[in-house]
Amino acid sequence: MRKDDKGLNPNPSYESLYGAPRKDGVTVRFLCLLALFLLFLALIVYYWNHTYARIVVSGSSMMETLYDGDVLIANTRATAERGDIIVVDVSDSDDEHFTGNFIIKRLIALEGDSIYCKDNTVYLRVAGAAEYIALTEEYLSDTAETADFAPVTVGEGEIFAMGDNRANSYDSRRAGTFPQEDIFGVVPDWAYAVKGITTSLNGFFG
Repeated sequence: MRKDDKGLNPNPSYESLYGAPRKDGVTVRFLCLLALFLLFLALIVYYWNHTYARIVVSGSSMMETLYDGDVLIANTRATAERGDIIVVDVSDSDDEHFTGNFIIKRLIALEGDSIYCKDNTVYLRVAGAAEYIALTEEYLSDTAETADFAPVTVGEGEIFAMGDNRANSYDSRRAGTFPQEDIFGVVPDWAYAVKGITTSLNGFFG
């Protein structure tokens, strides 16, 4: 007599034996979600590594805004605008005052702009404008002093940059304008706001 004639199931199901459905479907879904999460994480890391760079401030030319040893995040894909804190690549410069590959300054004027300083006030005439305007440089400390300099017109494809510590900054006033293409990155407002955190983390992790 065959077993199924006695009412026995020759191929009992997982549910009939264990009282619960097989977990294979749950495992597959979990693995798919994990794979998607890891892919998403990899994309974030790729984007971050190709968009941002860690910058360590060296020297005092940006005081009181930045101090020696501050660690910042620079966006290497951003378009620099007047007033931005920028990182300039000077690795190809023959100027002996630049001992490293990068300097960090404040972008003051773009190509076609004209700029000069008189009585501790910087005046800027934007390209195409008829008159100069006095800059309100709120980022400077109350004790910052900018020595007078004669009008300079920024050439095509160039920028004029100065340090916030005007009395102790070697910048476009003496080095001349910099090629705009040598701007390595721009320090976003959020990166400046969290520089205390990034500096502390750098010190902790070395």
